[in-house]
Amino acid sequence: MRCLPSILGLALAASLGACAAPRDAETPGIPLGAPGLTWAAKNTEQKFGFMAAQVHPRMQQVFLEYKPDNYADFSCSNCHGATMEQIDYAMPNQSLYALPPDRPYDDAIDFDSPIAVFMMTKVTPTLQELFNQGEGPPTKVTCFNCHPSS
Repeated sequence: MRCLPSILGLALAASLGACAAPRDAETPGIPLGAPGLTWAAKNTEQKFGFMAAQVHPRMQQVFLEYKPDNYADFSCSNCHGATMEQIDYAMPNQSLYALPPDRPYDDAIDFDSPIAVFMMTKVTPTLQELFNQGEGPPTKVTCFNCHPSS
């Protein structure tokens, strides 16, 4: 019966995990995808988990607050494109508006001012915050994380 203490230890650990404090309604997602590591420190599996559990719910909220009617069906394809699975969710998304490497903000404002301001004031800072939570090297979030360069 030497294994009994280890079985009891596993049962205790599992029950303690089940008693973790619930997340509040203002915090979307679940703690999946190594939330204690920055984006740059995560491996591929952790990145997929973090995207599903943290980034998608938060970005869905940001886009719904901007234009609820336009983004009622917000999904991964809004950012990653219709061929996201075939290209393994690679970014930048070649189907998004291509920005010039010099003065991308000016070009974006000229192309579609309301969405450009939204991207600069809400989307980019939110991604910057999400990708840089935890320990590890920082990730600089710019227009070119999502948009191709022209």
